[in-house]
Amino acid sequence: MIRKAIILSKVLMTLTLIAIIGASAFWAYWTLSPETFANWTLCDKSESNGTFFNMYICFDGLEGEARSINELSSFYKFWMFFHLILTLSIYYLIIREVKAVLNSMKSLNTFYEGNIRHFKVLARLAFIGWMVSIFSFYESANGHPTLSLDFSIGMLILAMAFSLLSQVFQEGKILLDDKTMIV
Repeated sequence: MIRKAIILSKVLMTLTLIAIIGASAFWAYWTLSPETFANWTLCDKSESNGTFFNMYICFDGLEGEARSINELSSFYKFWMFFHLILTLSIYYLIIREVKAVLNSMKSLNTFYEGNIRHFKVLARLAFIGWMVSIFSFYESANGHPTLSLDFSIGMLILAMAFSLLSQVFQEGKILLDDKTMIV
């Protein structure tokens, strides 16, 4: 069971790295060759064919409020890239720490100082991920910048769970140390 979880974590780490490289390549291509995306236009959510980087993309072009994504400000283009790369990097680091915990459990070193430290790092990473997910900037079809605050609590609950697990593992280490002293 743990072996399968370790393999899954390796696959997820690889996919996350591929996503980071892919997003970086797309952003570089968009920056160097914006005319390629000239037919991508922004529109209202109700008229959208799909979402991409918090933008509603209409590939067929619309009348009125629709405008090319190439008209987005440089700040917004950079913000989209930075926000995505930061989020994916946090996911990668979380998966890496979980893999480290799984490896120690596989080698039967469950309640040791390293796992306690890993869970504390996981709690910090999840909290940082929650902070990153709160803020988002949007540029509407008419060009007005908008700050969006989203207080979803998923990552915050994950941070609290990791913090709780670090305390549980710390107590487990104390009990294990007591057991070895008795023997």
